Amino acid sequence: MLRKSEARISRAKLAIVTVLLLAAVIASSLAAGSVASAGISTTETAPQAAQPAAVQVSSVPGGATFVVTYTGFPADARAAFQRAVDTWAERISSHVPIAIDARWQPLGQDALGQASAVSFIKDFANTPRPGAWFNIALANSIIGTDQAPAEADIVATFNSDNPNWHFGPAATPAGKFDLETVVLHELAHGLGFDTTFTMTNPPTDTIGKWGSAGNSNAFDDFLVNLTGQSLTNESLFPNPSLALGNQLRGNNVYFSGPQATAANDGFSVRLHAPATWDEGGSIVHLHSSFGGGADDLMINGFAPGEQQRNVGPVTVGILKDLGWAIPGIVNNVTAGAEFTCALILNGTVACWGDNFFGQLGLGDTENRGGLPSDMGNNLPSLELGTGRVATLLASGSRHSCALLDNNSVKCWGANARGQLGLGDKVARGDGPGEMGDTLPTVSLGPGTVVELVAGDDHTCVRFSDRSVKCWGDNPGTLGLGDTNDRGDNAGEMGIALPAVNAGTGSQVDQLAAGSAHTCALLGGGSVKCWGYNAFGQLGLGDVATRGDQAGEMGDALPAVNLGGAAVEIAAGYHHSCARLQNGSVKCWGHNDAGQLGLGDTDDRGDEAGEMGASLPGVSLGPGRTATAIAAGGDRTCALLDDSSVKCWGANAVGQLGLGDTANRGDGPGEMGASLPAVSLGAGPKATGIDLGDNHTCVWFDQHGAKCWGDNSLGRLGLGDLDARGDGPNEMGFVLPFIDLGEVAVPPQGDVVCDGVVDLTDAVAVIRKVAGLTTGPVPTAPCTGDVNGDQAVTANDALSILRQLAGVSPA
Repeated sequence: MLRKSEARISRAKLAIVTVLLLAAVIASSLAAGSVASAGISTTETAPQAAQPAAVQVSSVPGGATFVVTYTGFPADARAAFQRAVDTWAERISSHVPIAIDARWQPLGQDALGQASAVSFIKDFANTPRPGAWFNIALANSIIGTDQAPAEADIVATFNSDNPNWHFGPAATPAGKFDLETVVLHELAHGLGFDTTFTMTNPPTDTIGKWGSAGNSNAFDDFLVNLTGQSLTNESLFPNPSLALGNQLRGNNVYFSGPQATAANDGFSVRLHAPATWDEGGSIVHLHSSFGGGADDLMINGFAPGEQQRNVGPVTVGILKDLGWAIPGIVNNVTAGAEFTCALILNGTVACWGDNFFGQLGLGDTENRGGLPSDMGNNLPSLELGTGRVATLLASGSRHSCALLDNNSVKCWGANARGQLGLGDKVARGDGPGEMGDTLPTVSLGPGTVVELVAGDDHTCVRFSDRSVKCWGDNPGTLGLGDTNDRGDNAGEMGIALPAVNAGTGSQVDQLAAGSAHTCALLGGGSVKCWGYNAFGQLGLGDVATRGDQAGEMGDALPAVNLGGAAVEIAAGYHHSCARLQNGSVKCWGHNDAGQLGLGDTDDRGDEAGEMGASLPGVSLGPGRTATAIAAGGDRTCALLDDSSVKCWGANAVGQLGLGDTANRGDGPGEMGASLPAVSLGAGPKATGIDLGDNHTCVWFDQHGAKCWGDNSLGRLGLGDLDARGDGPNEMGFVLPFIDLGEVAVPPQGDVVCDGVVDLTDAVAVIRKVAGLTTGPVPTAPCTGDVNGDQAVTANDALSILRQLAGVSPA
C-alpha cells in the first residue's frame, strides 16, 4: 500500500502488486480448488463503496480496450485515472478487453493506493512459458478470449481521505501527489511487472524463495544476476536458500528479456535490489539509475511534486517480453501524393492509398486502406526479391523506391518520366509478375547508397562518398545542365548517369526533393538548390531555373544565404526549409498558404534582399526549438525539442491536424505560442514525420504510426475515407494508430535471424568484420549493426557478449 512520508515515498509502498499479494492470490485460489493446469484463480473482493458505479471504456484501434468500473470516484479523480488508462491503451495491444475494478475509498491516514491482478492462469494453450503463472489480463490477450468474463482483471483502490492529491493535467504542484502518475505506475504491476520472489520472513530474514505452488511467474523467468545466471535455476540457487537470498540483495538482479534488453541499448535491465530486502519494492522496480529518464515511472521512489506520465521504452520492452503485444511495427513512414508506405521493423514494406499506377507495389491497381478489410494482416507486404529486405524507403508523387539490404535500389509505380530508372517509361507494380525478382534493380554504377529521396517525378540517391545522382523528370531538377530526362531510355543509367556537380570539393550530407527542385546540405552547413524556381524556392533572390543549362552548376551555383549553418533541409511542393544549428527554422519559396510560417503570404527568395539576415526564422513558441523538419505540398511541420509537433500552411482538409480547416502562418498572430501543437495522444513520443500532398504522417518511439488530413483513396490507412484533423475530436487519443498487422521482429543482437541471441551471433559479427562470407554471417533482415551506429565492428560483437553475460551499465 502506498503511504505518505515527509521525504521520498517508496513506490514499494504503492503496494500495487506486492509479492505477498501475488502469492496469496494464487495460493487462495489453489486452496479453493479453482486452479488446475489450465484453470483460473480469483480472489475475494471487498464490498463496493456505497456510491453507484460508473463504467468507462477506453479503446485504441491496434492498441487495447480497457473497461473501467469506477466506484466512488469524484469527477476530477476519475479524469486523472482515465488519462492513465488511455496511455496504457496506446502502449499495449489486446483483442480482449481488460477490466479494471477502480475504487475510491478510505485507506487510512498514510495510504495513497493499491492495485493488483485479480487472477492468474498457467499452462494454457500457446503459453509462451509452460508452467509459469500469467496474470489473467495477459493470459486473455495471448489466448484471444476472456477466460473469466464475469470478473475484473485488475483491482485498484485509491485513498479518498488523502488531502494532497493532484488531479489535473497541468504540472504537479509541490507537496502534491500526481494521481495520474501513481495510477500509471500501479497498472504496470497489474499488467505483469511483478514477481513471486521474496524472503521467508521479510524484511529481516535472508532466506530467499520464489514461486507459488512450485511455479514461477512470467516475470521471474527472466531474472538473472550480473553474470547472467538464472535466479530460478535451482541447481545454482536452491529454492528456498541463503544462496538465493544473497542473490536478491546487493543490486545484483537484472531482467534479461530480449525486448527490454534491446530498449536498454543491448544491456540487461538492472532492477531495484537493495542490500536490505524491501518487501514489495525489491525486484519489481527498475534500478535508481533509470531515475530522471524515460523510464523514471518504474523506479522505486516517488516524491510529492513529481510526475511521469509516459511509459518508457524499457518498461514497454519488459511487458513485451512477458507476452504483451505492443502497437506498432513501423520503422518509418513515407507519404506520396495520395498514398503512404511504411518500412516495417523486419525490413518489409507495406503501402496503402491510391494505386492507379501500381505505386502500392502489389501487382494490381486496386486502392487499399479505404475499407476495414484492407488493413492489418490483410494488407500484403511488397515482394522485393528472394531474401531481400528494405533498409531505406522514399516516396514521390506516384512512385516509391527502396534501398535493399544488398545495396541495390528498386523502384515501382508511375514511370512516365523515367523516375523508376529502368530505361523505359513503363509503370511497374500495376500488373501481376512485375515485382519480386522480376523487378529490375536501378543501375547506378559503383558506390554504396546511403540516402534515397524522391520528388514528384524524379529520384535521387546519395552515396557513401557523398556524391549524388538523380534521374527522372528534368526541368533542371537533376542538376545536369540540360533538360533531358534520365532513366526513360536505354543507356542513360549506370556509369552513363553523371553525378551532380555541387562545386569543387563539395560533399553532400543530406538531400531534399521538392516537386521539381532539389536541395543538398553540404559539409560545413551550406545549402545549394537547383531546378524549377518560379517562386524563389532555390533561395537565390530571383526566379531563374538552375541546372537546366550548361554552366549553372558546380562553383557557378550559389549557396543559399541563410545567415547561419544548416543541419537539416526539407522541400515541399514549391518551397524549401532549413533547420539551423541553433534549432531555428527558416523557409523560403512559395507562400500562398503560409507554408513559410511568417504570418503573411509573400514569397521569399524570389527577389534580392529577402534571404540571409532579412529572412526571419519561424516562430515556434517561447523557448522552443526544432529537432526535425519536414515539408510537403503547401505546408511545413517541425518536431520540437519537447517532442511535440507543430504544422503550418495549407489546411483545407485538416492536414495540419488542428481540428479545423483554417490555414496557419498566412496571417499575423498565428505562429509562436498561438500555433497549437498537434494533439497526438498520451504516451508514445513522435520521432519522425513525413508529408504528402494533403496528408501528414508521424511515427513514434514505440514504432506505431498515425496519419491525418485528406483520406480520399484510403491514404490514411484507417479503413475508411473520412478525413481526420478537419473537425473537433478527431485527433489525440481518438486518432487511431495505423493497423499494419503483426510481424515477427528479430530480437536485438540476433544477427543470424534464428530467433535467439547466442554466441553464434557474436561469431557472425566477427566473421563479417574479417570479410568472411561463408559460415555464420549476419543474415537479412537481421544485421550485424547491433549498436545502431551504421557500421559493423568488433564493438557489435562485444555488445552481444555483454548482453549474454547480463552485464549492464552501472
